[in-house]
Amino acid sequence: MNAVDYPNVLQLFEDQCDRYADFPFLWEKHGQWIPTSWREFRNDVYRFAAALIERGFARNEGVAILSGNRKEWPISDLGTIYAGGVSVGLYPTSSAAQCAFMISHSDSKTVVVDHARQLEKILEVRSALPNLRDIVVADPNVPTDPRKNIWNIKDFMAFGDAHMRIGLKTMDMVRRTMQPTDTIMYVYTSGTTGDPKAAMISNRYFLYNGDSINQVFDFKPQESIISYLPFCHVGERIFGFAVSLIAGRQFYLVEDYSKVIDTLTEIDAGIFGGVPRLYEKMYAKITGHIAALPENQRSEIQAAFSIAKEYFSYVLNRREAPAPLVQSYVSVDGSLLKPLREMAFGRNMRICTSGAAPLARDVAEFFVAIGSPIYEAYGLTENISAAINRPDKHRISTVGVPMPHCEIKLAEDGEILIKGGNTFSGYYKNEQATREMFGAEGGWMLTGDVGEFDQDGFLRIIDRKKELLITSTGKNIAPAPIEIMLKYDTVISQSMVVGDGKSYIAALITINPFEAVRSIKGLAETLPHDVAENLKKGQWPPDGEMRKLIEQPSLREHIQNTIHNINASLNHTEQIKKFTILPFDFSIERGEITPTLKLKRKVIMERYKDMIEHLYHSV
Repeated sequence: MNAVDYPNVLQLFEDQCDRYADFPFLWEKHGQWIPTSWREFRNDVYRFAAALIERGFARNEGVAILSGNRKEWPISDLGTIYAGGVSVGLYPTSSAAQCAFMISHSDSKTVVVDHARQLEKILEVRSALPNLRDIVVADPNVPTDPRKNIWNIKDFMAFGDAHMRIGLKTMDMVRRTMQPTDTIMYVYTSGTTGDPKAAMISNRYFLYNGDSINQVFDFKPQESIISYLPFCHVGERIFGFAVSLIAGRQFYLVEDYSKVIDTLTEIDAGIFGGVPRLYEKMYAKITGHIAALPENQRSEIQAAFSIAKEYFSYVLNRREAPAPLVQSYVSVDGSLLKPLREMAFGRNMRICTSGAAPLARDVAEFFVAIGSPIYEAYGLTENISAAINRPDKHRISTVGVPMPHCEIKLAEDGEILIKGGNTFSGYYKNEQATREMFGAEGGWMLTGDVGEFDQDGFLRIIDRKKELLITSTGKNIAPAPIEIMLKYDTVISQSMVVGDGKSYIAALITINPFEAVRSIKGLAETLPHDVAENLKKGQWPPDGEMRKLIEQPSLREHIQNTIHNINASLNHTEQIKKFTILPFDFSIERGEITPTLKLKRKVIMERYKDMIEHLYHSV
């Protein structure tokens, strides 16, 4: 029985729990990796749902989850759905005021938090949430008081245990009556502008998107994947959780983003859904390793890359490679490329995908050469699995071809339009935004992205329609491709191209100080000794030292040379005429990038408006 044949996620879940009962479903690290079986997970879900029901939970009521990636997140998520409610994920980086808005807007009367800091946020705004009934805390070390309706999750689930008989009757009724079109989740768009909107995610969306990904990659039972992107992001919810339910996979929960790469090699995962920033870090790690090798070994690896690139030029174009080339590739792969592959991903990696932003071409070509191609994908909250590259259809610098259950076409102005069973149901309490989203004739969904198909049907994303820069001379400039080219330079951490309404293009640039000291000859010697030594040890410099670093002429000269080389490949109107280096990186905490690392251009424009204006008025 295929996932799309189920009327709802709960019936799929029941069948899978029966099928894989005592196999590991998820893992958490507490010194060592601790498994939770499918049977144990289902029991915890039941206990959470029973507690909600006994506390007076109403059908379609919300439960807001403010937590990192720990076991209690998916337990609360599915437990809410079993109780007949709507699961509402909040980004852990959300402010107290943002949490209050989403809790109120989603009609949530229960909030689940992971630790004391998140509890403090909710208590700070509790007086503004008169309908809030219960707060449930996952961390057992945080003091709670059920008399004030602040529960430790173990006590909350024990309460559910005590009322399981009545709870199971309600859960059974919910499972039997829930329809494919019923909303089971609100996913708040992190948004690069304005207040977040709550995308309504139905059973159909969950099952169709999960099924389409599973069809493309044919995941195997008990294959391993790590879960590290916030669960409140629909990409993690579908690629990480939904597909694990459908395929019977086991997933490892990683709360600390900085440990993702190490975890991949530690557990020898078979599947990885990444974002460009992580692949860039892997690329820098491996190329740094190669650069430190003796010259003869570097030469051998470069020769191996040349052979691999020629071999994969045949593979990617679905042509048979000459026998001598195949033999040469097999030889260098085993001796030279495989160790690099395992350095990045471990020994069992089979599928790597990338989404949320474009992947730099040289990074993509590098991973193809070492035998771990990165399959770029395209989706958005409203339809997370629109297009993807795959082993049998892969073209670098595209997002592949349409997924199963999804149709794609282009409007006259190039905007990408989507239609299919895997689209969302609309925005909760926002009929106008819903009408605008489905504003194209025939019920096609507007994405706001501009793209083009090549002659073989591969889709290439040009840019966000609203992010195209229109210069004072009337030229349309797509900033994203230029920003990707800037990031080819590993010294550059992030960048934002500006120039809307201006006579030329300029750029804000942030740097990676560790790469700067490593890559720019003589830079370390111009810095105070303690600053240089701390950078060599991997210690991020405080603001004052960072400002000294970006003032160094050798750093500015390096960035200028990079821009000069990029400009040589751009037409005159796209060329960067001026730039400024910021003394710190764009961050989620300051609201400059989304949790999936997309630029919040309006925020950055406003925050650095004086610097930007200086780029257009300085001599």
